[in-house]
Amino acid sequence: MKRILLHIPILLFVLVSACHTEQVEFSHALSSTYPILSRGGTEEASLANGSQILLNASGGLSVENGIFTYNGSSWSNGQELHWTDESMETTITALYPTYTDNRYTSENLYAKGMLEDILIAQETLQEKGEINLQFKHLFSSLTLFIEPTLDANIQELALSVPVQVEAVSASDGTFSLTDQTHTVVQSRNDSHAYSFILPPCDDCTLSLRITWKDGIFKDVPFSPHNFQSGTRYECNITSTDSRPGIRTADDLIDFSRLINGYEPITAGRTLDEFGEEIDGKMIYYLWKNIELTEADCTDLYPIGYKKAKAFANIFDGKGHTISGYIIPDKGFDSDCIGLFGIIDEGAIVKNLHLSGIKNTDATIYECVGGIAGKNSGIIQNCSVQDSKLYSSGVVSNFTGGICGSSSGFIINCYVTNNTYYRRTGNITGDILGDGSGTIINCYSHKNKHSTQINKNAYSGSIAGRSPNGQISNCYVYKESETPPNNWGALLGFYDGYNPTLIESFFYNIENTHGNNHDHNNPEGSQIYDDAFKVNNVHISTLLNQWIDTTGKESYSNFTFRRWKVSTDGSACFQ
Repeated sequence: MKRILLHIPILLFVLVSACHTEQVEFSHALSSTYPILSRGGTEEASLANGSQILLNASGGLSVENGIFTYNGSSWSNGQELHWTDESMETTITALYPTYTDNRYTSENLYAKGMLEDILIAQETLQEKGEINLQFKHLFSSLTLFIEPTLDANIQELALSVPVQVEAVSASDGTFSLTDQTHTVVQSRNDSHAYSFILPPCDDCTLSLRITWKDGIFKDVPFSPHNFQSGTRYECNITSTDSRPGIRTADDLIDFSRLINGYEPITAGRTLDEFGEEIDGKMIYYLWKNIELTEADCTDLYPIGYKKAKAFANIFDGKGHTISGYIIPDKGFDSDCIGLFGIIDEGAIVKNLHLSGIKNTDATIYECVGGIAGKNSGIIQNCSVQDSKLYSSGVVSNFTGGICGSSSGFIINCYVTNNTYYRRTGNITGDILGDGSGTIINCYSHKNKHSTQINKNAYSGSIAGRSPNGQISNCYVYKESETPPNNWGALLGFYDGYNPTLIESFFYNIENTHGNNHDHNNPEGSQIYDDAFKVNNVHISTLLNQWIDTTGKESYSNFTFRRWKVSTDGSACFQ
């Protein structure tokens, strides 16, 4: 088997395995009199009952565009083969499949959107005798095998071939090409394999367009290559991404230990494997979605959980999701716990999503959050979804979907389909538990709070409490249900230090503050109706208006995500 190296750069993905070629031929017998016998050879060569071939013969045997049909045991066209001169040389050509007009032109060959895979058999006899045909593929084929982790993010592949078959001669199997590009599009399939039929051509440059699920595409040129008739090419596309970053659960575990000053589980690893220094700041990257097992969570340390080791850099999740994280109940010498323990002033955690995270009511930490226990920096473009969070048994515990406690910024974040459980003396918020920081351009969507009666337990859909903080351009959507005691649409606990509310929206629910119903419509907040409108204007429009005015003027250093109407009629990020 001949092996040919064919390297294809795809962003940082390349064709790392060899493209090997394989000649494929199948044996068939044609009786010298009658009939054509059943196809033999390999399983791949077998044809279904009712299959037809087009046969032409010239010389001692004369057949013009004869259609022969397989009936399960033999081939027949209903009449015997007629030899005019048994001693004369005979040339035979057979093609599969057939067309109603017997014309192998581009209209028929490309009728299915891709070049037809034509089988051809040719035989030359010096005199009348048994006819043995060797069928082979007239054209080439290329199969791309894509690594499953890459393939999972593909929407479709489009392969462009710079030449096109104009016609195939039924009498002798020769074909002509035109310099016309033909593109074949294939949607993602679960086999991770994509096969294309190609015209044989020399010094042929293919190009591949990969469209990812997010709509972004990349045009990828092949190196010039010779594609031979009857040859199959197979290539593997795998990730050879050499950029530093986190791609697996083991990577995340080792990073979490190294960033806290401990030895990694995998000996010899360093933090340089997971990030790079830009303008004096280390940036760590998450390049793939990660689904954690319970065993993984046992080995995973909260990132920067010690005050002396608070996370002081940049973590860019690149829009990927970490699923199944179990927030530890105990075992770490810290007051703050989450995927990140403490985010220090000047640090940034961005473009990160968590799904299916949980803890238990045995958690002993004072500040518990999905993204972080405590934030003094910036949490941006993050979310927590489909999770269950318990406030702990510690008195004055603060629990939040995004962050337990914050004096920093929470921007462009959302929480949805989470359930929050409260205990006596604790304060819980869908986004923030407690803090005097700033929450901008965020939302809480369809989150639930435990309805049990807990003395002095408070919960709010934006924050549990926010003394002297600021909540700007946020909104709350809570499906109609009986709210728990001391629950507020905006704040769970009002203690006389009301945060500044600028263009924040909530549904027509009586209690905006869990413990003080005299503040049903705080200055700066507005109530929307069943159609998510205020004065007949959808809240998504109002939220975007704030971005274009106040947001641009007051926070020129931030980029805010814009809003659109969600499928359920509410608002969500574009």
